[in-house]
Amino acid sequence: MEKIYSRPLIPLLISFMAGIAAGYLLPCYAPLLYPAKGFSVLVVLAVIFRQGMARFSPLVLFLCLGYFSIQLWVAPDFPENHVTRYMDQREWEITGEIFQPPIAPAKNRAQFYLEIHSLASGPARPFPVCGRIRITALNPSFDPVQGDRVRLRSKIRSFRNFLNPGAYDYKTHMAFKDISGSAFVSGEDLLCLRPAPEKGTPFRQKIKTLMEEAVKGPSREVLAALILGESTGIDPALRETINRSGLSHLLAISGLHIGIVASAAFFIFRYLLSFSPFLIRHAWTKKIAALAALGPILFYGWFSGMSPSTQRAVIMVATFMMTFLFERDQDIYNTLALAALVILIVHPPSLFMVSFQLSFAAVFAIVFGMSRLPTLAGPDSSVAVKWGSHLFSFLAVSFFAFLGTLPLVMFYFNQVSLIGMVSNLAGIPLIGFLAVPLGLISTAAGFFSHEAAYAGFWLCGRLLDVSLGIVSYLASFEFSAVKTITPSFLEIACFYILIFGVFQVKKYQAARILVVITFMVMTLDVTYWVHRR
Repeated sequence: MEKIYSRPLIPLLISFMAGIAAGYLLPCYAPLLYPAKGFSVLVVLAVIFRQGMARFSPLVLFLCLGYFSIQLWVAPDFPENHVTRYMDQREWEITGEIFQPPIAPAKNRAQFYLEIHSLASGPARPFPVCGRIRITALNPSFDPVQGDRVRLRSKIRSFRNFLNPGAYDYKTHMAFKDISGSAFVSGEDLLCLRPAPEKGTPFRQKIKTLMEEAVKGPSREVLAALILGESTGIDPALRETINRSGLSHLLAISGLHIGIVASAAFFIFRYLLSFSPFLIRHAWTKKIAALAALGPILFYGWFSGMSPSTQRAVIMVATFMMTFLFERDQDIYNTLALAALVILIVHPPSLFMVSFQLSFAAVFAIVFGMSRLPTLAGPDSSVAVKWGSHLFSFLAVSFFAFLGTLPLVMFYFNQVSLIGMVSNLAGIPLIGFLAVPLGLISTAAGFFSHEAAYAGFWLCGRLLDVSLGIVSYLASFEFSAVKTITPSFLEIACFYILIFGVFQVKKYQAARILVVITFMVMTLDVTYWVHRR
């Protein structure tokens, strides 16, 4: 048991995740919810008071907590006036407010999410209704924006899945986003009752205007995505080019962007605080720098709109920064588990979100892989050796991130970029380490000087022009990306077990046996599918 709790947060996280998965697969519907809770309490109490079993009680407790935390989404108990009571019936006159930025338009179509306020049928008086639905508008007479109060006439339909084996569970995906149904409307049946006020603060509008003046072409939309979190303006062709190059993770504000901002802020504050003998004497420079770095992190998250992926990134990075406050050595695996646990407690469906899975798979793979590599340069090494070591480390980080996310990318996107390591070698420094920090500095400069902010954004535009030119060139090769099969859950599990075992074969005898068994299972799986096809 001591080995299980050597990193206590990891077994608790696994138990909580197992509980969420069990709650998703075996939902407890409303009439059975309270008896199930009572049974779970009895199980936990039995484990706690049973002699010799007390150490398992936290695992059982977190398993039960995970199970019940997901029930709000998989087995919701909606109120009587919820929109689900009025789906798949007659045509309704729907009134509500757009509560999120609309999805990028395609030709003459607009798509947005609506918070319903009321429904009406014919001449009858409208009655209040709650709930959220997705609206698809064909040839709308105005450009919908977040905050618009609109009225439309349409039938509200519930989401349905395709019944193909292994098909994507779109219904559950939308339920996790708190979207209950959909409606289709033509432009003449969509009316704007009250236009939205200017989105955000006057300062945000000022920064957006500065960007539009200073940056032209595709770089302007990319910069808006990186700083403002507005990616709807990116041309679909450019988006596909970026996807083929393996740099799609740079378009959405994620742990990479927040981590870069946090690292830069931490080292700057730590350097400034190092001039204080009082703080150095009390060993407070690192702690205060970590606390001070939370300011830029939260500002970046707030200014970019705090999308769900940004929220998860802010929580993950902020959790890591807070560990500096404790008077003990940091364990990166425990810290990573703590960040994941906090995110799942706040929003349990995050476990099934692509961005959550990719982020933590990439970070874990990087940490695990880099810890297995030897140190190439020491304090007495030459400058050339040190620079070579840095380049090797950067390539290794890209390789382990690629390896850690490969099965998930194949599963969700059926496309893998073969030039990702090369494009990341250029894209991450130019976009992540230069364009993003410079964009945020220019944003801060906007408080004091219009000219300084304009010059900063202009330079960001030039950096992005160079970056997008490199990306377009690399993506132009036919072999830059390949279509893939959709791996099964068994194949994904075998891949991760095999990779984990390969890195442990020199350390553990059991790892060799595990690698052999996993390789045999994968061989049988491949043989089965080759024979089947």
